[in-house]
Amino acid sequence: MKLLKFLDDNTEKYLLVLLLGLMASFIVIQVFMRYVIQDSLTWSEEFVRWTFVWFIWVGISYGFKVRRHVCIPMAVNLLPYKARQSIALFADVVMAVFFLMMFIYGMQQVLSPLVMKRTAITLTWPLTDIKVSSMWQYASMPVGALLSSIRLLQCGVADFRTLTGNKTDKGVVNG
Repeated sequence: MKLLKFLDDNTEKYLLVLLLGLMASFIVIQVFMRYVIQDSLTWSEEFVRWTFVWFIWVGISYGFKVRRHVCIPMAVNLLPYKARQSIALFADVVMAVFFLMMFIYGMQQVLSPLVMKRTAITLTWPLTDIKVSSMWQYASMPVGALLSSIRLLQCGVADFRTLTGNKTDKGVVNG
């Protein structure tokens, strides 16, 4: 149970730190290689771009977890508390369904023969000449969408508990 709690609390956080650290490190290494050594790594720009795409998708999920996505609640805040909570619950469910659909269609895309045949332009697996399959880049969407769906369902459960008076989780909407 402690492992599940740890993963629930920290999965996106640690992934984001790792991805951002990798991006920053390889950008610094590439700048050093180009301007000091006068030679560049052929694969680092592509690696950083792929890492950035993964960073975005994991960041979307983390935004749902901490409830920090951009919203304009001006009209919603004029409504009574129960109405605001109901709208928040409805929004959580609609977005969770949307991201579940993105997960399904994303997996279909990742597993399509066209994507599975494609490879990276310059990125190869370490210590080999085997090019990395493009499915690793495309996999960022279904993974991020699944993480987002899970976080939105968690938010929906918290909103439902708040709406029904079982306030064991933190509420979502100001009020």
